[in-house]
Amino acid sequence: MTTWTQLTPLGPITVSTGPAGVRSLDFAGTRAEGRPDRSIALAIDRYFTGDYAAIAELDVDFGTLGGFTVGVLRALRDVAPGTTTTYGALALLAGRSGAARAVGQAVGSNPVPVIVPCHRVVASNGSLGGFSAGLDRKRALLDHEGVPALAGGWTSRRELALT
Repeated sequence: MTTWTQLTPLGPITVSTGPAGVRSLDFAGTRAEGRPDRSIALAIDRYFTGDYAAIAELDVDFGTLGGFTVGVLRALRDVAPGTTTTYGALALLAGRSGAARAVGQAVGSNPVPVIVPCHRVVASNGSLGGFSAGLDRKRALLDHEGVPALAGGWTSRRELALT
């Protein structure tokens, strides 16, 4: 496994990769001095300069996540940049009609935010929803992709643990 810290416009991220692809992307600010995987680091840089398709090409290693969660996260990769979806609509896309709450939990366990674009999932009432890396980063990512500002939102359990 390779782990490194990469600077982005939203602050440093720690990226971990394995033979099957990107294993984690973390905005928590932990520092890792490993040597970056050049193609992955370049794809992340390209995303932040407006080439949104660059990260869509990256392989993701979902590790030991359960089948339901992996199915939801794979479906989430089909949500186009500059668009949003709701937890209920994502449930339909993942073939799990009526499972919006379970889909929310699956999205909340996403180990690779941005690459698997959980920032594109919003609440059914049109509010921002949650985001493990913080609502300010979610707003910034959506703004970067051209999505108009959304109000509301809630603090995730992971974000609370970091404070």
